[in-house]
Amino acid sequence: MSSQKLYPNLPLKERVLTLLKSQEAYGGPQSINDLCNNLQITNGSSRSVVIKLLKLGKIERIGHGIYRNKGDTRKYQKNKSYFNGKQI
Repeated sequence: MSSQKLYPNLPLKERVLTLLKSQEAYGGPQSINDLCNNLQITNGSSRSVVIKLLKLGKIERIGHGIYRNKGDTRKYQKNKSYFNGKQI
């Protein structure tokens, strides 16, 4: 993985929401694995923040382990790009 972090100056919840809102190739609806790869966080951290955001009504589940911002109509892209340009 790249040592460069995506949205490094934001708290984790805001990093996730910003990624989900992003129009970049690596943005939009994300799986847990996508969140881990794009934000360089652990699986546990990604699941924890997703649960919090779901409870706050900020995001919605659109499939098994796949999430997007509330009201976003974009579909999940299974073979999406990651921030560092590599798929793992």
